Amino acid sequence: MLKWFGSITGIFGALLLSLNNELSMYGYVFMLLSSITLTISFFNDRIISMILQQGIFLIINFIGITQWVL
Repeated sequence: MLKWFGSITGIFGALLLSLNNELSMYGYVFMLLSSITLTISFFNDRIISMILQQGIFLIINFIGITQWVL
């Protein structure tokens, strides 16, 4: 269930970013939710490479939020 939620929020976040309109900045929020959820899921499954990837995405999305949303 976590992986589905992470995938759906990631897709929705990417869609928002790609629209390049006044709502696009909120794509980073959905992408952050996706990264957090997928990190937890991959941690439970002990998939180290995906934990590292999602950890980097977490940092990138946090930077996006601080630059565009806050």
